[in-house]
Amino acid sequence: MPKTEFGIEPRAPTILSNSISQSFKSIDPAKLSSGELSCCVNTTIDTITPVSFLSIDSAAGMPPFEQVRSQLAKAIDSGILKPQDQLPTVRKLATDLGLAANTVARAYRELELIGVIETRGRNGTFVAGALSPRKAAGARLAATLAQRMRDLGMGEAEMLAIFRNEVEGRGGAGKSTLRTTS
Repeated sequence: MPKTEFGIEPRAPTILSNSISQSFKSIDPAKLSSGELSCCVNTTIDTITPVSFLSIDSAAGMPPFEQVRSQLAKAIDSGILKPQDQLPTVRKLATDLGLAANTVARAYRELELIGVIETRGRNGTFVAGALSPRKAAGARLAATLAQRMRDLGMGEAEMLAIFRNEVEGRGGAGKSTLRTTS
């Protein structure tokens, strides 16, 4: 397999660790005084972790974006991915998983909305720090609600439509938009 300019063999999707090590080399005073040696610090990326835990099961009843989203969320929750770890670009991860870029973008967008990851413009997408207690409680409540709605046989679009109507308060202040039969 060809190596990159840094001598690293390309692998499955990778996450670049934010930890950078600096190692001091032995300095030859003659080289230092002659100007041959311009820097004595060798900065290298300390860790490149393959994202080998990500896989897409086309036979699963779960859409691919949801598989990516849930697997990344579990990796972050379990500590496999740590705060400040850089995620692969949308295109890179999509290519590595054989998905459309919009599929991975949707997974990233949903993780960003709940504060699990953050996009820093051209610098990339990173695992966010710990959720505030309020957001963590809200995320747990949303997960429970989503599972209960799935148990009722509802699909994603139906769940989101119901929730969106409630959040937007289309039934008036404090009133539910749901009409129940008695």
